[in-house]
Amino acid sequence: MCINGARQTCTPGTPSTETCNALDDDCNGTTDDGPFADVQEVPSDVCQTPRVLQQVGSDASVTLNALTLYPAADADHYRINAVETDNSCGCPGFSLDEDYDLTITLTVPAGAGSYTYCTDSVACGTQLCDTVAAGTSKSVTWHLDGACGPTATDSYSIYFSVTPGDVAPGFTCHPYTLTYFFDAGLCR
Repeated sequence: MCINGARQTCTPGTPSTETCNALDDDCNGTTDDGPFADVQEVPSDVCQTPRVLQQVGSDASVTLNALTLYPAADADHYRINAVETDNSCGCPGFSLDEDYDLTITLTVPAGAGSYTYCTDSVACGTQLCDTVAAGTSKSVTWHLDGACGPTATDSYSIYFSVTPGDVAPGFTCHPYTLTYFFDAGLCR
């Protein structure tokens, strides 16, 4: 660095514990390479124990920010519970039917490489998978068949996982966003 044509002296700071902040805190030449704890899943980041996300009701949506994939092969596994919360039921021509769409959108931060999502109606399933490039969003919609009547229980659990994609770096310390919308009362 120069000021008024004179070279300046660089005095580095004191190394500290690496944090996920896009800086080389421990001064080892590599940014964000610490042993970060992932609080997104409880108790671990294995698909058999997904984090249960906030329940979504009829015609409502939930947006979660500050979800992070950390270096060293992190994976985020979630269970989304969608439950009918309105009292409407029945479609013209067929009074005992009502359908639903659960749309899940993954937004990947710019500079993150790519992320891969997989979703299924069973834990650890890979029925629908796709790759989302850095700085973009993709959505997947589950078409769910509902029912009417005193014994009908219109509630669903869908599993959704996010892993590093195959385009480097495939992870980032910048948060990604997950949004899900439960569209109720569809007739098809």
